[in-house]
Amino acid sequence: MKILIAGLGSIGRRHLRNLRAMGVRELVLLRSGRSTLPDAELSGFPTERDIGEALQRHQPDAVVISNPTSLHLNVAIPAAEAGCHLFLEKPISHTMAGISTLAKFVNAQNLKVLVGFQFRFHPGLQRIKELLTCGTIGKVVSVHAHWGEYLPAWHPWEDYRRGYAAREDFGGGVLLTLCHPFDYLRWLIGEVESVSAMTGHRGGLDIEVEDTANVMLRFANGALGNVHLDYIQRPATHTLRITGQQGCILWDTADGGVQWYQSETESWETERIPIGFERNALFVEEMKHFISCIEGDTEPCVNLRDGIAALEIVLAAKASAAQGKELAIARKKKIPEKPTLVVLDFDGVLTDNRVWVTESGEEAVACHRGDGLGLAMLRKVGVEVVVLSTERNPVVAARCKKLNLSCRQGIDDKRSELLRFTEEYGVNLDEVVYIGNDVNDLECMRMVGCGIAVADAHPSVRDAADLILSHRGGHGAVREFCDRVLKVVW
Repeated sequence: MKILIAGLGSIGRRHLRNLRAMGVRELVLLRSGRSTLPDAELSGFPTERDIGEALQRHQPDAVVISNPTSLHLNVAIPAAEAGCHLFLEKPISHTMAGISTLAKFVNAQNLKVLVGFQFRFHPGLQRIKELLTCGTIGKVVSVHAHWGEYLPAWHPWEDYRRGYAAREDFGGGVLLTLCHPFDYLRWLIGEVESVSAMTGHRGGLDIEVEDTANVMLRFANGALGNVHLDYIQRPATHTLRITGQQGCILWDTADGGVQWYQSETESWETERIPIGFERNALFVEEMKHFISCIEGDTEPCVNLRDGIAALEIVLAAKASAAQGKELAIARKKKIPEKPTLVVLDFDGVLTDNRVWVTESGEEAVACHRGDGLGLAMLRKVGVEVVVLSTERNPVVAARCKKLNLSCRQGIDDKRSELLRFTEEYGVNLDEVVYIGNDVNDLECMRMVGCGIAVADAHPSVRDAADLILSHRGGHGAVREFCDRVLKVVW
């Protein structure tokens, strides 16, 4: 495997050392030569100055993008166009300009993109995820993340005012540079619905970007959050508190462990991280994960959509601070005025997700007759409809034949099949609507012009959906969607 590393500041060199320790030998460097670190450890590696020449000359399998934030897409877009998998440091950029172009190349070539939110690999936060999934503290009510760290101490070998974190033109400022909590809170709590923020320049650091930010988050599930970020605090502190109806959870990077209190038992429990754990382990684990994504069927645990969502929160916070009001996260997409192609999951969308099994092994499902009529009317106005199912079952084929629908079943890789559909029908992903109900629909829902969930879909699917129907699967959800489209078309 050949990997190009773009940007050889402190984080780029960390990735270089970790990749070498993992046994990756074919490494190419893309650098401007303006790093303030010594060049000794970079000697012996092929080095390029231009991304186009680097891609053409070395044809890497993957690119690690660790240059300044505002320059990320200058490398990411041509690399994706060339068919390279991407490890993209957070935040993925400083604006939304160019993101759709990057996504187009990534989706068209089925590339793997891992965004460098390394706290997803922290054993303490992973334990918190387990506790929340199990309902240990009940429904989450509020969260508070606090991260303060003195900027001049980050890179003591250089003038901090020249570093990317302190410069507007490089995409600096605490909101972008310390954006990790916006990612891990989405992962732990759910999608953010709206943001209210204040920023300040009270640290006396003589920098042009904000050095302090307080951000209020309103989650789609009703929970409230507060994130404090600053470049000022000494000693550094990074903590998290989650309050639930039945207790609370505490986490502190000082020791990395997790404490949780359950009101039912009126007791605290503590789980410490493994002995010998150090910060670099987070970067090692994320790079191992990236390699496994490239070499196998593993999907990135922090994908491009996650990187976009975190950036949307940051940009909304910046806008909120400038305008002095709470702002909605404008990420939800609308149903195209006339969708060209509608892709339906079968179980849980056209059925109510139940199955009757006879003693001889034959299966039967419950469907909604109104769905069939709605789909027939939809096709009359020129909207193509197909069914994409992981099940391989005669009942799927029989129902689709009855409805005169094209059907693909027994599909484990729905993403690839969706891309084949778009090629067959000659449509862009932006013209496609996908209706699903469970976690194996998530990736397709995020790829298309509008991802829709039935009312009783899995919580993670509802969180990710652009639209949630009011009807349950097998109880008229598809008819509801058809009526919405037909109301506009007719």
